[in-house]
Amino acid sequence: MKLFAFTAFFFLLFYAIILVGQLNLFETFYQHQKTASLEKQLKTFSDTYEKKR
Repeated sequence: MKLFAFTAFFFLLFYAIILVGQLNLFETFYQHQKTASLEKQLKTFSDTYEKKR
C-alpha cells in the first residue's frame, strides 16, 4: 500500500509539473503567434487600402 501511495503521489506530482510548464510556455508562444498573425493581417489590409486609393 505504501508503494502504491508513493508511486501515485510521484506520478501526480510529475503530471502537475508538466501541466504548469506547458501553461507557462505555451501561453507565451500563443500570444506571440496571435500578435504576429495580427501584424501580418494589418500589413495586408494597409497595402490593399493603399492600392485602392
